[in-house]
Amino acid sequence: MSSHRRDRPPMRRVAPLGSVLGQFFAQKGMSSQMEKYRLWQLWDKTVGPQIAANARPLRFREGVLEVSVGNPVWMQQLQLLKNHIRDKLNQVLGGETVTEIFLRRGTVEPRPPQSRPPRAKLPELTPAELKLIQGDLADIRDPELRSAMERLRVRQLQEKKRGRS
Repeated sequence: MSSHRRDRPPMRRVAPLGSVLGQFFAQKGMSSQMEKYRLWQLWDKTVGPQIAANARPLRFREGVLEVSVGNPVWMQQLQLLKNHIRDKLNQVLGGETVTEIFLRRGTVEPRPPQSRPPRAKLPELTPAELKLIQGDLADIRDPELRSAMERLRVRQLQEKKRGRS
């Protein structure tokens, strides 16, 4: 048995992977990015097919969800429903993630099932930034998990850099 296993106390129970990853994301400042992605994933199912066909999330920043609405009739209808939609999204997300919904007139293209938010070209990371990420993840022994976490951290830092430009 290796010495590092003898130095730590035995685990009382196995923690669910979602819980462990959630704690890791929070420690690395990625929880807001995960919530943003979850909003896009859950939108169609949470609001239902009629609203989803006429309104799409555009941006999520500091609790405000900006939604593109396809036509004036739906804009008026959603104006009346936005507090209900906010509450429903927060219920599904399990917290007060969305504080406000801002509706914007725009085009709403149908999305194929299971698609992700559109991706813009992300800025490149410097070698120093990549080295910092690798250092943060050095304690993860499983190579597959470490690789997945590295991709996630790279994406998070790229998104952060894009937000500054």
